[in-house]
Amino acid sequence: MKILLVNDDGINAKGIRALVDAFKGEHEVYVSAPASQRSGFSHCVTFFHEKINVREVEIEGAVKAWAVDGTPADCTYLGIFALMEEKPDVVISGINHGANLSSDCTYSGTVGAALEGMMANIPSMAVSLCSFTEDYFKEAASVAKEILPVFMASEDRCNFVLNVNVPAIPLEEMKGIRVTRLDVPRKYTQDFHREENEDGSINISCISFPDDEAFTDGIEDGDITATRNGYVSVTPLYEDMCHHDVRKSIFSFENIEISYCN
Repeated sequence: MKILLVNDDGINAKGIRALVDAFKGEHEVYVSAPASQRSGFSHCVTFFHEKINVREVEIEGAVKAWAVDGTPADCTYLGIFALMEEKPDVVISGINHGANLSSDCTYSGTVGAALEGMMANIPSMAVSLCSFTEDYFKEAASVAKEILPVFMASEDRCNFVLNVNVPAIPLEEMKGIRVTRLDVPRKYTQDFHREENEDGSINISCISFPDDEAFTDGIEDGDITATRNGYVSVTPLYEDMCHHDVRKSIFSFENIEISYCN
């Protein structure tokens, strides 16, 4: 297969290099990744606001690789439509340094890049390592390699993103794989730093991390619950943001009479 690897941690991140090493030889591997760190960019795209600089780089094991001065979703879009001579058979985003569980998926550039692949009708996976400090990228890449053929065998593979979260433990300690849903929303610690400028304006920087100690009551089939218990979590994600149960209960809106404002 032709595999397009993307991420949000940047072209030099350990996670994307681990995926190259895992898939090279058996598949044609292409890399389109941000030139620098782009975590938290969600599904942001550049559109027509500015030009995007793309530079070809050498990555051992990759047929071609490009450092893109854009967002993770830009990397996917450009990789599919502008950089590769033929469309890829699959897009794999990651391996993210840190989990993308529950409400993380709203912010995640890793997930956003995979969603961009799905919107282009390409089977797409997002893969994350559930740690900001541990270095189990080879293990996570091995898990992704085992999951890929099962994912590609699904008839619906173009209709959802497979969000894979791998616990940061040795392979022999992993208990297996669980098909999960997004768990209860995570709480985040936030540390703000302010700097006053001479003109009276303020520079504010925010450091935000999941507050794992605040997570106590997860859903039995939730993704956080699974990874905490030593399982790899695989969650099908879709772009439909409509709350269908609520939609069925709010038809009273249809009785509102609209009139012009004076």
